Amino acid sequence: MTKGFVNRTEHPDFGSKDYGAFQFHQIYHPPNSTFVPRILPLLSSKEQRINLETLTSLYTRWLYQRAVNYTAEYASQELREAAEVEVMLVDHGFEQESMVIYIMPKSASSSSPITIIGAHCDSINRENPWLRAPGADDDGSGTVTVLEAYGRSLKANSSPLHRWSFISTRLGLAGSQERVGVVMNRVDPALTEWTKLLIDKYLDIPWVETAYPGFAGSDHQSWMGAGYPAAHSIEGAWEDNNVTIPHTTRDRFDISPEFSFDHILQ
Repeated sequence: MTKGFVNRTEHPDFGSKDYGAFQFHQIYHPPNSTFVPRILPLLSSKEQRINLETLTSLYTRWLYQRAVNYTAEYASQELREAAEVEVMLVDHGFEQESMVIYIMPKSASSSSPITIIGAHCDSINRENPWLRAPGADDDGSGTVTVLEAYGRSLKANSSPLHRWSFISTRLGLAGSQERVGVVMNRVDPALTEWTKLLIDKYLDIPWVETAYPGFAGSDHQSWMGAGYPAAHSIEGAWEDNNVTIPHTTRDRFDISPEFSFDHILQ
């Protein structure tokens, strides 16, 4: 297990100035979508609960467990039934595959911007990776949130405004206050400020700036290391999180007093 650092064994030059030398100068206009308001009334905790029950019923979703393939296979089947989209399972050399879902609207071209929304499907027990790891909060909650947003966007309009790619962060633990944590370290500043505008525009709860301690952050850090602009939000300020629950056998939505489907929906 790795704690506090990033594993670069397969890509030793990852994150260097010459790795993926992309130069992005995206202009983020103030959010004024007519599409998002059509999605918001459709969002529901019902399907999120059903999907999370399926994910947490697995003994573990550790990347080296063969049984964990069911995670990506289950999610991709759900989305294939929702619409005609391209779903790919990406092999990384270990047992668990990543799931990538593409939507290409008719109005999009090969030069159109790509929006990527992600949450990790895997889970792990920090004491022993072979022990049970239901991973309801980390990160089943993020995975079912992505699935819910994806499915409702398809229901609201079969041709979303952008070309979207979805891959399978933590949202379930409400913490001491209902607000959204906007992570400020190892992120793209412009995209992060735009994320704050999205929260102000479309959510009923405020944002608060926060940061991960130490060197390792979360999934967004890989995108930044590869040269892509990335932003990252969590369920609240990092310092308010109960870090004793994730990565344990107690990370279950049915026994954790802090787990909140209402907060996920917010």
